[in-house]
This record gives sequence, structure tokens and C-alpha cells, in this order.
Amino acid sequence: MKEWESAKWQDLINRIHSEFHAVIIQFGINRSDGSSDYKDLTGVKSVAGLLKGEELVARVVVCDLIVSIDSGPVHIAGAMGVPAIGLFRTLNPGFVLPKESPVLGLFADVPCLFAITELQ
Repeated sequence: MKEWESAKWQDLINRIHSEFHAVIIQFGINRSDGSSDYKDLTGVKSVAGLLKGEELVARVVVCDLIVSIDSGPVHIAGAMGVPAIGLFRTLNPGFVLPKESPVLGLFADVPCLFAITELQ
């Protein structure tokens, strides 16, 4: 599963807002029934489930920073040269991210433990 708990996203959102005047955009998709585990996040503008592929690319390339799980936005950022932090589980991000991209890949080396290790 390539998800991060909504409480962890909310904590990150709160920390960003406590230090920066930032507009945070929530990308992503909704389930087939239109529901989402992230619908209750505050301090974000959600475009989840609203963008076509080319619209997502256009939004990503104008961002100052992308923070994403191992999904489309972090890979688009890497390919387009947009600074990003990718949150990976057991897959070493060095295997999938472009070598010269401004993406920092963080990953947990134990699947059942959310212990983040910086990719060296």
C-alpha cells in the first residue's frame, strides 16, 4: 500500500503553515465511489480527483516543492526538475528516481515500521 495516514499529512501541513506562508495543494485521486481518507485535511486546497494527466503535470511544474508518496506527482517532479521529497516504503527511491533530479527520496527499510531513512 502506498498511502500515508491522514494524521501524518495533517501534522506536516500544520508544521509548514507554522513556519511559512504557503499555499498547499492536495493532488491525488478519490476512490471509485468518490470518497477519500484525506477529505478532512485542513489548510489545503484539494484538487484530488479533478485533474486530467496534462493538468496534473501543468500544476506540478509550477510548484516550489512537491511532497508526495511514491506516486505520480513525485515522479513528474523528478522528470521535470521540480524540487520534491518522495516518501517511499521499502523500495529504494534511488532505483526509480532520475539520478540528476532535485528529488530527495526517503524510505523505510522495514515494511512494518515507519522509520524514515535518508537516501545517501
